[in-house]
Amino acid sequence: MQFTFHLIKPCISLTVQRFYNNYNIHDDIFLGLIFLGIVLLCRNRNYLVFIILSVLIITLLYNRPTKQTYSNNSICILLTTYITDSRLDMYKQRVTDWLDKTPFMIYLVDSNNRGLGIHNKRYQEFLFDQSTQPYYDNARNNATRLEKESILFALSKFRFTEYDYVYKVTGKYFIPNFNVLTKIKPGARFILQRQKPFGPIASINSELVGFKTDILYDTIYNIPDHVSFEDYLYSIIYLSCQRLPKLKLNDTTPRGDGSILTSL
Repeated sequence: MQFTFHLIKPCISLTVQRFYNNYNIHDDIFLGLIFLGIVLLCRNRNYLVFIILSVLIITLLYNRPTKQTYSNNSICILLTTYITDSRLDMYKQRVTDWLDKTPFMIYLVDSNNRGLGIHNKRYQEFLFDQSTQPYYDNARNNATRLEKESILFALSKFRFTEYDYVYKVTGKYFIPNFNVLTKIKPGARFILQRQKPFGPIASINSELVGFKTDILYDTIYNIPDHVSFEDYLYSIIYLSCQRLPKLKLNDTTPRGDGSILTSL
């Protein structure tokens, strides 16, 4: 039995990796059922069936659609910011990183009407003062509503229809392994962060979210005001979503609650 397990272990590892490189919520169910079957077969000591089943799994997975690499011109980055004096240098550095280290077009929307004053043919910014907007009094403590309105303002200002995908990125983050953003599986409508939801109250962080451009406006507009962005993202993993690998961050900046992310 020990010999058989060591023989099959690489196959199991490859199977898991293959699934999560093309993640879909239905894969969790399928993967669980497969390995339940494998465990049952193993306990019954039917080693031949165990080996055949593992080989069939790998064969099946390699026939699944592979990711398509999109050109740099078909993807853009939308940075959401609230620029203050204390954050100004940090935001400038993040935008400079995006411009110097990646080939993408960078758009920035700042809800504190400050901006960065950066001049680059691959950079555009849109500024507005959220405190003067009609929704502000009822939304000042609602981070999702504030970010939602910022994105809608950006959609009214910038022309995203020339892109296939738009990545919304919280402005305090730069993704060193940015090439992974161009590798998208066919049919993916949303591209979500790697972390896996656990527990009865599960959510998915919203620092980095990719959208198929033709559904971006309707998706953002229809987020209910009483639902957090993170909870909303968890509700859409049943749709055609791709999950990104773990993305390491070289520069760390405290979040609103004081916590620090070293990866997304």
